[in-house]
Amino acid sequence: MKKLNPKEILKPIVVLLVICVVVTAVLAAVNGLTAEPIAKLAEEQSAETRSVVLPSAEEYQKLELDNEDISECYEGLKNGKTVGYTFTSSASGYGGTIEVMTGIDCTTGEISGVSILSQDETPGLGANATKSEFTDQYKQKAQELEVIKNAEPADGEIQAITGSTITSQAVTDAVNKAVAAYEKIEKEGE
Repeated sequence: MKKLNPKEILKPIVVLLVICVVVTAVLAAVNGLTAEPIAKLAEEQSAETRSVVLPSAEEYQKLELDNEDISECYEGLKNGKTVGYTFTSSASGYGGTIEVMTGIDCTTGEISGVSILSQDETPGLGANATKSEFTDQYKQKAQELEVIKNAEPADGEIQAITGSTITSQAVTDAVNKAVAAYEKIEKEGE
């Protein structure tokens, strides 16, 4: 029987520890270098999306809402007057959380646009929620919406994506959260 040598045991442990420390330091350095550009890019994309979902606004001011369903809200202004709001909300879809930005034009009382910010839905099925054929259905009166299947949608209804009812319902739930937040703002006269 061979006798255990402490050096033979400690040497691989020390080597692995050194490798882990070096890799961690490199990852921390890369994160430090890329964090700011990534945050800047995310803000630029968010600003661009705001102008798509609420095109009537010329500028946007961030609002702080006491609403756990809304992660971000901006007031859209034109000539210093409020023309609408953008709301970022989310709901659970088939593949995970779906994050949605909804624009509501307060001059018309209608949803002016919906954009899917992030989703991990099944390609070719739930991922089709990002297409304008689906999101354009939301451009209607700002009211609670309902998902339907196998019928022509009426006012207040959204036709589900074939084979992706869970995704369709999740997007609609996120939009309904935005509509509820809008109604609260209008009621309170913020």
